[in-house]
Amino acid sequence: MHELPIIERVLDLALAAAPPGERIVAVKLRVGTLCDAEPQWLERYFRVAARGSVAEEARLEITREEALVYCPSCGKDSILVLPLSGPLVCSFCGYDHVTVVAGMEYQLESIEVAPVQAPVRNAARVKGP
Repeated sequence: MHELPIIERVLDLALAAAPPGERIVAVKLRVGTLCDAEPQWLERYFRVAARGSVAEEARLEITREEALVYCPSCGKDSILVLPLSGPLVCSFCGYDHVTVVAGMEYQLESIEVAPVQAPVRNAARVKGP
């Protein structure tokens, strides 16, 4: 259920960034692989949170960001292979005091907008005298 506050914040940011008179067509979100939020739940909660807003029909496009660790011993970044089977270590030199530098973020990358379409109204015919 922790996905709901995340999506509410993402949606708040997206709505604030949308120009007046525009609807949101797509929201692009980058989620780190070390984040425990599940993409399918993010999408479900997005549908709920976006109801009644200019993002109601928008697509939520989620890109997973690989986890990276930095090794101060050899100075290299390496991709963290999941699931973890032990302590975090550098895949180049084996040093075991690495720092996670990517993979724990939620980032709103962009929104795609389009003009709001006016609702189609039924035209009533007026008969003359």
